[in-house]
Amino acid sequence: MNCTPSENNPIKPKFRSPSATHAERISVKYVMMVFVFFGGFISIAYVGHYTLISVFFISKVIAFFLVVFMLFPFRWYKRFLSFNIYEILLFNVLTVGPGMTALLLWINFLICTEIKTEVYFIRSKQLETVGTFNANKHTIILENNAYEEYPEIRIFENSNYPLLAKATAIRYKMGNGILGYKVVLEYEFLE
Repeated sequence: MNCTPSENNPIKPKFRSPSATHAERISVKYVMMVFVFFGGFISIAYVGHYTLISVFFISKVIAFFLVVFMLFPFRWYKRFLSFNIYEILLFNVLTVGPGMTALLLWINFLICTEIKTEVYFIRSKQLETVGTFNANKHTIILENNAYEEYPEIRIFENSNYPLLAKATAIRYKMGNGILGYKVVLEYEFLE
């Protein structure tokens, strides 16, 4: 009796290797997750620098989106995205949290109303060496400790030092974003 599959024998093997399209779909899903993860965090870092919002609040928004999207029934993920339980967790951590937070920050940044100009005298200037590459950054302290809780808008690169050295004041052009958070549209050093 011949038990091996052949042209004459209709017995087929029980193991079937996955098709190339299935493997390609899996790799595309993971590549997109990683792309949205890095793109989301780069966007958060860029837009968050110009938005008057604390880093702690941004991390709370990311956690909020992670929790809310984990409350969706798992069968929805399986039906629409064909994810298993581990892929659902990975999808939420890599894609939903950073992606949704970056989207909201971009919406707030791009749609500004009530644009105002604010001028502050510079009380002091400090040189700081930060990071692993020993990059020099200059921090300014404004009159009445204005924007003390937002150091991102008071720290400037070393390339701005020639303008900063002569400056006695700074002019911020600020707008209120559509979500209610202030956005720094531009700044200018005044002599």
